Amino acid sequence: MACQFARKPLAWYKRAHNIRKTTRSEEARHEMAESLKVRQLHPLLARSDGTLIDGYLRLDSAEHGGITHLDTVITDEDLAPDQITEYQFISVVFREDVSAHDKWLALEAIKKAHPQWQAKDLAAHLKIDPSMVTRLLCPGRCIPAAQEALRDGTIGIKSCYEISKVEPALQPALLARALGGSADDVAKESRKQRNGSTPAPRSSRIRIELTSGTTVTIAGDDLSLEDGIREITDVLAEMRKAEKQGLDCKTFAAVMRDRARAGV
Repeated sequence: MACQFARKPLAWYKRAHNIRKTTRSEEARHEMAESLKVRQLHPLLARSDGTLIDGYLRLDSAEHGGITHLDTVITDEDLAPDQITEYQFISVVFREDVSAHDKWLALEAIKKAHPQWQAKDLAAHLKIDPSMVTRLLCPGRCIPAAQEALRDGTIGIKSCYEISKVEPALQPALLARALGGSADDVAKESRKQRNGSTPAPRSSRIRIELTSGTTVTIAGDDLSLEDGIREITDVLAEMRKAEKQGLDCKTFAAVMRDRARAGV
């Protein structure tokens, strides 16, 4: 594969497949356009014929802001549609401004191109945590109404994940709970539906001593082992994201504390 760097006029680019389906606000487009006028830190990625692979938002913002040219990496690699989807998915998987619904559809497209792969195989191929793959694929196990709510942003991926854990006949009630409450409310109700009349033993603290000498403690109200698994999975995903951002452990702890206090 050979690549070259070039500065191309906006008319040169051809729009093709883009995994992002949701649109951005005028304010967000304006902010990116103003940033591009100062300096374009990240070049677009395109084929030699101008077909855009990655950088749709930058192109859209440039057009919105009256910018005439953009820096681009041009590749001669003959990419199949599923490979382009992979490029775009890897580019946005850790970005919070890309909806979970769009990430789900992209991941489903990649999975469809490799039907023999399990979640762990997708994770290894995309270099992401298997738990993230499991969560992003969960809308596929939900009723259409829950998928639509995720698309519209009226529920988040955490609530969608809890809804996916119960059988379809029970999902409308959980969806109603999600629309009127928090993800924690949905998790409790989902757990109640799965446990039936025999609830699992619970505790306010789960203390885990590891052979390395490290102790991990999870504290909260009325915790089950499943709660602990869910919380550790979420924390692990956040820690991996922080590591990619170059944060140290103290800064990460401070960021998570501030988010918890803000209810984010």
